[in-house]
Amino acid sequence: MANKKHPITRKKMHPTSITRSESTLKIGRKSRQLYSQNSIKQHTDTCADREFESEFLKQQNESNSMLLCSLPLGNSMNNLLFTAPEAALPNTGSPVYELLLILSDGNKHARDHLCNLLGGGFRGYLQKLTGECYQYWFIHSEQSEYNGKRQALYWLDESHFSCDLQQDKDARTIAKKQYKDRSYYGSKSAVKRLQQAEQDKVDADTEYQQRIGSNTEKIKNL
Repeated sequence: MANKKHPITRKKMHPTSITRSESTLKIGRKSRQLYSQNSIKQHTDTCADREFESEFLKQQNESNSMLLCSLPLGNSMNNLLFTAPEAALPNTGSPVYELLLILSDGNKHARDHLCNLLGGGFRGYLQKLTGECYQYWFIHSEQSEYNGKRQALYWLDESHFSCDLQQDKDARTIAKKQYKDRSYYGSKSAVKRLQQAEQDKVDADTEYQQRIGSNTEKIKNL
């Protein structure tokens, strides 16, 4: 018996399935449109942000230039404040601030002159300015004549007055190295002095024991 071939028939899709398929396509097209629009918007926003940032930096540079031009010529406290880190500035009215204010004219100031203005403790204020406490102000010193007496003169490095952040940082880097060098060699010398002091104590104890300690024992035995 011959096999009957059944004709190939297409399966009819339910109207609901057709509707869903068309809806899915519409949603897909809409999603792609929204994605494309969002991409364009995001790109536009990014460009706008860049333009805003560029304009902001331009205005900031112009503002800094105007401020720099408004600073008085020569050395002054305003020049120091322009580039000094906030932590490098002592409290207003403190003796350390008064010392910085005196040095802010950029001139050389003699030890006796500073003593008259700030008292004998000015050396401690000087150490604070040049040390870690106020982020290493670069203060020069030299021996010279003042009122017929040879003594130290002190003045601030020109880089602090430059109104240039990099020059100010360079000056503080140099001052920091000098400060740490002094600290290192001072500690090294202290270790040597300690070793010598320990040996001197041993010698003194030995001599004491030989001369005084032995006599004490003799007296007790009498």
